[in-house]
Amino acid sequence: MRSLIFLLFVILLSCETAVDPRLPDNGSGLVIYSFFRPGSPLKIDVFNTVPVLQTETIQRNRDLTIRILENGAFVEEITADQQGVYRSNTVPAEQNSYSFETAVGERSFSATSHIPEPVRISSARMSETIQYINSGEYGYPAEISLADPHETANFYSLEILVQNCSSGCTGDDLQGSLNEVLVEELKVNTSGNTDVDIVGGPQQIDGLKYIYFSDEGFDGELVTLKFFIVPMLINLNKDQNIKFVLKSIAREYYEYLRTSDFQHELEEEGNLSEPVQIATNIENGLGTFAGYSFSVYTVKH
Repeated sequence: MRSLIFLLFVILLSCETAVDPRLPDNGSGLVIYSFFRPGSPLKIDVFNTVPVLQTETIQRNRDLTIRILENGAFVEEITADQQGVYRSNTVPAEQNSYSFETAVGERSFSATSHIPEPVRISSARMSETIQYINSGEYGYPAEISLADPHETANFYSLEILVQNCSSGCTGDDLQGSLNEVLVEELKVNTSGNTDVDIVGGPQQIDGLKYIYFSDEGFDGELVTLKFFIVPMLINLNKDQNIKFVLKSIAREYYEYLRTSDFQHELEEEGNLSEPVQIATNIENGLGTFAGYSFSVYTVKH
């Protein structure tokens, strides 16, 4: 069975993941995406699906009234703005849960997620010497250390931002351009000097825009993640900030990254097997409604 793939580059932030929904065969329904974090108003993108094999361009749905709830309590109703985006006045907070509810005719759509507590980067470094990697690529060796919380399932996404500082730089925020990274071995070194596999992370070492992983296998440990930064945006002769961004992501966000990554691998390999259904937590629809928090460790060069 073939699925028609629409790439919806919905850029929520400079380092946000591009949306890549897989649409249902009958073309009926909604594709809903929202990746929300503390300090930024909640925003929801809604698209109408179209039938497989039709050449129509996917369109935003601007006709909804969406209810926003915080920790199960009603907060507000929102409608689409002039750009077709549903923007809330609600600014999410850490460890709170958020929900939306809406309907098209008699069909209802809803989802719930939460914002995990951020996990701080204990230390980070990047070598200024480019190293050859077994994959035939080159990169700056880099690493981060973090103390994984005990007795909870934690999910992470690591991204690298490069910020040019010729006109001044901002603080430890998400300002900057996303730089690709490489992973040679999908392992972390725990404080006991034991190699532990990164569970659920990317299955390739080509240029990645993020490294995602769960703490299965090193729950509650102090861990060091080693990787390489592709010499794409980095210029050691310029005044730049290298920002290591560690996102603590909800399980829904992690499952979206895991399944979409698997689907991309099959496509690149030309695999003719049944397409992977991208994970969704939208009741009666497609897409992802998920929260995350983040910590930033800035290295100046």
